[in-house]
Amino acid sequence: MRQIRLRRFFTLVICLLLVAAPASANITDVLIYDLSDVEGHWAENQMTHLVAMGIVKGYPSTRYDEQMRAYVPARKLLPNQNITRAEFAVMMFQTLNLIPAAGKASFKDAAKIPSWAREAVNTLYQKEIIYGDTQGNFNPNANIRRAEIAAMVVKGLHDRSPVKQPRSFPDVSDEHWAAEVIQKAADVGIIKGKSNGKFEPNSYATRAEVMTMLYNMLSNDKTQLPDDEELLAVTDAYMAKNEELLNGGAPYDLSPLKEYLTGTEEAALATNADALNEMADRNISLKYEILSKGKVVNKSDWLAQVTYDSKMTVKDADGENVINMTEYVYLMKIDGKWLIYYVPSEPV
Repeated sequence: MRQIRLRRFFTLVICLLLVAAPASANITDVLIYDLSDVEGHWAENQMTHLVAMGIVKGYPSTRYDEQMRAYVPARKLLPNQNITRAEFAVMMFQTLNLIPAAGKASFKDAAKIPSWAREAVNTLYQKEIIYGDTQGNFNPNANIRRAEIAAMVVKGLHDRSPVKQPRSFPDVSDEHWAAEVIQKAADVGIIKGKSNGKFEPNSYATRAEVMTMLYNMLSNDKTQLPDDEELLAVTDAYMAKNEELLNGGAPYDLSPLKEYLTGTEEAALATNADALNEMADRNISLKYEILSKGKVVNKSDWLAQVTYDSKMTVKDADGENVINMTEYVYLMKIDGKWLIYYVPSEPV
C-alpha cells in the first residue's frame, strides 16, 4: 500500500487549519507545481523526488486556486509525453550535478541544439556521456529511444562491475549495439523492462520512463557508499536546529536552516516562516519535539534516507492538538556535500 506522506510544511498548515479559520492566501504550493497529472501514476514517487531535487522543472501551465478563485501559474510534468534528446541531456546534466565544461560539442548539427540545452549537451559531450549518430549528428529535437537512454545513464554510473549473464530481455540480442549497456542497466536496477518482459530498445521513452531510470540510477549506484555517521552528522544538525527555531517563538526566521538544504526544502523556507508567523499572529503557539535518534534506512552513492520520530503540539485559546509523526529526511550529494532536499512526514 502506498503511504500517504505530508511535507513538514503541510503538517504545519494542517495544524493551523485544525484550530483556526483558513488563511486568506494560498500557502501550500511552495514551488507552484500542479502535480495533478502525476497523482496515481505508476511513476509518481520517482517523479515527485526528481521535482523535489530540482532536477525536473516541468512545463508552464495554470491551475485553479479555490481560495483565490482564480487561475494561478503552475507547472505540469506531462509524464506520458515523449522526450527529446535535448530534453534528456538537460535532465541528465541536472541529475549528475555536473559543473559546466569548457569547449563545444563537435556535432554537425550543433547549431540546431536549443540554447537552453547547449550547456548540458556540451558538458555531457566533454564527459563522453552523450554521443551522436553515425553521421555525426546529435539530433536534439528527435525523440529519444530507450536503448539510447540506457547507454547514456550507464556512462554516468560509478559502478563499473562486469556485466552479468544471461541476458535479461528476449528482444535484446547479443548483436544489438546497446546489448551490454542495457544488461548493465538491468543489473544495477535502472531498468526492468515492460510488462511483457521485453525491453523494447527502439521504442521512444516517455518522460515518466526517463525520470524513473534517472531516479533508479541515483538510488541503485552503490559502490561509493557514505558512512552512516556522515549522513547523521547532517540530519542531526538540521533536526536540532529546526527544533530550536520552531520552539524559539515568533518572529520565526528559518534562514539558518539554509546551509543544510537544497531543492524543495530550500525553496520552501520563506513560505514556511510566513505560515508560522501567521499562526503566531492568531495567538497559536507550537512546541516541536524530536522523539528518536536518526536512523539511516537507505543509502546509495547519490541519495540517502534517514527517519526520525517527532511530536508537534499546537495550542490556542480553545485547547491543544498533538500530532505524532515519522519524518523522512531525504538527502542528495552535490559537489561532495550531503544536502537535504525533501522532508515529508507521516502521522502515526
